[in-house]
Amino acid sequence: MPPKKKSGIKCLLLSICFIGLTTGCQTNKKATSQHFSIIYGFKEGDNKSIYLSDEQGNRRIKVIDVPNNAGGYPAVSPTGKQIAFYGKYDKRKTWSIHIADIDGTNMRRLTNLKNVWDYGPAFSPDGRTIVFGREYTDKNGDIQEEIWQMNADGTEQRQIKGLEGGAPEFMSDG
Repeated sequence: MPPKKKSGIKCLLLSICFIGLTTGCQTNKKATSQHFSIIYGFKEGDNKSIYLSDEQGNRRIKVIDVPNNAGGYPAVSPTGKQIAFYGKYDKRKTWSIHIADIDGTNMRRLTNLKNVWDYGPAFSPDGRTIVFGREYTDKNGDIQEEIWQMNADGTEQRQIKGLEGGAPEFMSDG
């Protein structure tokens, strides 16, 4: 009789452990299934992440960790399904624009030019285009500021000639 009792207890303990492990390891519900109205970057210790929150700050979920714990400044696509942000590489000498789904999946690096700072992405009202600022030091040691545009998938990157500056935004009416 004692061996059966032990095996029943073992089974019960294993079941409790299994339930505890599987529920404790579940990821947050997809961000698109909840109502959030603010997206922001936040640094906790050495980690930089992008979060979604309600307007009161009562509910928040982490969407994604920023590459190399540096960067952020997220922008949400007009459909609310994607985010664009920047991350830093090469000991912070290279800044690149990234895109990901709003739940943090499918992250892709869109720009990748060494020793150039690509930052401040913004979606066009139709979501097909992203504008961003680009800064770099030219051969004379002067900082150059340019405005660039690309398709939301990173293709057809092109400088908007005649514009200098940073952190561009599209007007709401396009």
